[in-house]
Amino acid sequence: MSVNPKKDKSKEPPAEKAVAAVTAHGSDQAPFIYFDGPVAFGFVGNVVQVELGASICLPVTVNGKTEVRNRTVVTAHLRATHAVMAALADAIEKALMLTGPLPQTKKEKADA
Repeated sequence: MSVNPKKDKSKEPPAEKAVAAVTAHGSDQAPFIYFDGPVAFGFVGNVVQVELGASICLPVTVNGKTEVRNRTVVTAHLRATHAVMAALADAIEKALMLTGPLPQTKKEKADA
Protein backbone atom coordinates (compact mmCIF):
# COMPACT_ATOMS: atom_id res chain seq x y z
CA MET A 1 0.00 0.00 0.00
CA SER A 2 1.36 3.40 -0.99
CA VAL A 3 1.78 6.21 1.50
CA ASN A 4 0.97 8.76 -1.21
CA PRO A 5 -2.87 9.00 -1.37
CA LYS A 6 -2.74 9.91 -5.08
CA LYS A 7 -1.15 6.55 -5.86
CA ASP A 8 -3.17 4.49 -3.41
CA LYS A 9 -5.18 2.08 -5.62
CA SER A 10 -7.23 0.82 -2.70
CA LYS A 11 -9.11 4.15 -2.54
CA GLU A 12 -10.13 4.08 -6.24
CA PRO A 13 -13.58 2.76 -7.09
CA PRO A 14 -13.45 -0.70 -8.65
CA ALA A 15 -13.53 -0.77 -12.44
CA GLU A 16 -16.92 -1.73 -13.88
CA LYS A 17 -17.01 -5.27 -15.19
CA ALA A 18 -18.92 -6.26 -18.30
CA VAL A 19 -22.05 -8.18 -17.40
CA ALA A 20 -23.45 -10.69 -19.86
CA ALA A 21 -27.22 -10.70 -20.09
CA VAL A 22 -29.09 -13.74 -21.37
CA THR A 23 -31.46 -12.60 -24.11
CA ALA A 24 -33.03 -15.98 -24.97
CA HIS A 25 -33.35 -18.65 -22.29
CA GLY A 26 -32.70 -22.23 -23.31
CA SER A 27 -31.10 -21.20 -26.59
CA ASP A 28 -28.12 -23.47 -25.95
CA GLN A 29 -30.49 -26.45 -25.95
CA ALA A 30 -32.68 -25.45 -28.91
CA PRO A 31 -32.65 -27.87 -31.85
CA PHE A 32 -30.89 -27.06 -35.10
CA ILE A 33 -33.27 -27.28 -38.05
CA TYR A 34 -31.81 -28.22 -41.41
CA PHE A 35 -33.99 -28.06 -44.48
CA ASP A 36 -33.60 -28.18 -48.25
CA GLY A 37 -36.55 -25.88 -48.84
CA PRO A 38 -40.13 -25.01 -48.00
CA VAL A 39 -42.44 -27.81 -49.14
CA ALA A 40 -45.81 -26.24 -48.32
CA PHE A 41 -47.30 -23.05 -46.96
CA GLY A 42 -50.66 -21.52 -46.16
CA PHE A 43 -52.66 -19.88 -43.42
CA VAL A 44 -55.52 -20.59 -41.05
CA GLY A 45 -57.19 -17.55 -39.50
CA ASN A 46 -54.37 -15.16 -38.69
CA VAL A 47 -51.70 -17.88 -38.39
CA VAL A 48 -49.22 -18.30 -41.25
CA GLN A 49 -47.97 -21.85 -41.79
CA VAL A 50 -44.75 -22.96 -43.50
CA GLU A 51 -43.58 -26.58 -43.68
CA LEU A 52 -39.82 -27.10 -44.13
CA GLY A 53 -38.58 -30.28 -45.75
CA ALA A 54 -35.35 -32.16 -46.36
CA SER A 55 -34.48 -34.97 -48.72
CA ILE A 56 -33.36 -38.25 -47.19
CA CYS A 57 -32.00 -41.46 -48.71
CA LEU A 58 -33.67 -44.69 -47.69
CA PRO A 59 -32.51 -48.21 -48.47
CA VAL A 60 -35.45 -50.32 -49.66
CA THR A 61 -35.78 -53.87 -50.89
CA VAL A 62 -37.81 -54.38 -54.05
CA ASN A 63 -38.27 -57.95 -55.28
CA GLY A 64 -35.22 -59.07 -53.28
CA LYS A 65 -33.03 -56.28 -54.70
CA THR A 66 -31.75 -53.47 -52.46
CA GLU A 67 -32.17 -49.96 -53.84
CA VAL A 68 -31.78 -46.46 -52.50
CA ARG A 69 -34.74 -44.13 -52.83
CA ASN A 70 -34.99 -40.44 -52.03
CA ARG A 71 -37.85 -39.15 -49.96
CA THR A 72 -38.76 -35.69 -48.70
CA VAL A 73 -39.66 -35.46 -45.04
CA VAL A 74 -40.95 -32.47 -43.08
CA THR A 75 -38.26 -31.28 -40.66
CA ALA A 76 -40.21 -28.39 -39.09
CA HIS A 77 -43.66 -26.84 -38.94
CA LEU A 78 -43.43 -23.05 -38.64
CA ARG A 79 -46.50 -21.31 -37.21
CA ALA A 80 -46.70 -17.59 -36.45
CA THR A 81 -48.75 -14.47 -37.00
CA HIS A 82 -48.29 -12.37 -40.12
CA ALA A 83 -46.23 -9.79 -38.19
CA VAL A 84 -43.90 -12.42 -36.73
CA MET A 85 -43.39 -14.11 -40.12
CA ALA A 86 -42.61 -10.68 -41.62
CA ALA A 87 -40.02 -10.16 -38.88
CA LEU A 88 -38.55 -13.60 -39.67
CA ALA A 89 -38.41 -12.74 -43.39
CA ASP A 90 -36.66 -9.47 -42.54
CA ALA A 91 -34.11 -11.28 -40.34
CA ILE A 92 -33.46 -13.84 -43.09
CA GLU A 93 -32.97 -11.07 -45.66
CA LYS A 94 -30.55 -9.22 -43.38
CA ALA A 95 -28.61 -12.43 -42.67
CA LEU A 96 -28.35 -13.14 -46.40
CA MET A 97 -27.11 -9.61 -47.07
CA LEU A 98 -24.25 -10.19 -44.62
CA THR A 99 -22.85 -12.71 -47.12
CA GLY A 100 -22.78 -10.14 -49.91
CA PRO A 101 -25.01 -9.45 -52.91
CA LEU A 102 -27.38 -12.26 -53.79
CA PRO A 103 -27.19 -13.70 -57.32
CA GLN A 104 -29.95 -12.48 -59.60
CA THR A 105 -32.60 -14.93 -60.75
CA LYS A 106 -33.46 -15.28 -64.45
CA LYS A 107 -36.69 -13.32 -63.91
CA GLU A 108 -34.86 -10.44 -62.21
CA LYS A 109 -32.34 -10.31 -65.10
CA ALA A 110 -35.21 -10.16 -67.64
CA ASP A 111 -36.94 -7.36 -65.71
CA ALA A 112 -33.74 -5.27 -65.50
